[in-house]
Amino acid sequence: MRELTLIIISFCFSGCFSSICSEKTYNEQLLHDLQYILSKEDKNELKYIAKTDSQAAAYIEQFWSSLDPDTTTEENEYRVMYEQRVQYAKVHFATSCGWGNSDRARVFMVYGPPETVEIFPWTEDYLANGMSLKSYEVWVYNETSDITDIPHRFEQIFPNMQKFIFADKSGVGIYDLIFSTVQDEHRDPYSLLLE
Repeated sequence: MRELTLIIISFCFSGCFSSICSEKTYNEQLLHDLQYILSKEDKNELKYIAKTDSQAAAYIEQFWSSLDPDTTTEENEYRVMYEQRVQYAKVHFATSCGWGNSDRARVFMVYGPPETVEIFPWTEDYLANGMSLKSYEVWVYNETSDITDIPHRFEQIFPNMQKFIFADKSGVGIYDLIFSTVQDEHRDPYSLLLE
């Protein structure tokens, strides 16, 4: 009976995820891979103007040309760097619906690779309120931060540097951004606590 229940649950989940994470068209894949550098206007143009794959490819070539930092070389250095980041993110930050749906992938794509990563496993050390800490990672960048209201636990890790703190809230290896010293990024350090 238990095996039948597991099979039914497995079937339901695979059906649910397959409808959510269906195969992407060429345009959808382009939008997905370039989501962090396309402007709202670029996304609309790619979505509504480029109706065929060849139109989308032509639009993207023009887009990359506009971002080429050195037009005197054959290689578009920015494109190469971005595509390397995409490949890294696909391998290291993939979720059940692809690489671009995780906070770590977004931060990696926008800010680049961190200078330092500090990893803190889940711990049974209880805090004053009787809660334990979830697993978390601290990504540190060599940029100074002017944010001063940093939780004590994090301010001692590379003080005054830009930081992103990701927590594995569910315990399955998917890390969500819970706090950052970068302006306009998510800031909820107390979600690191287990109730």
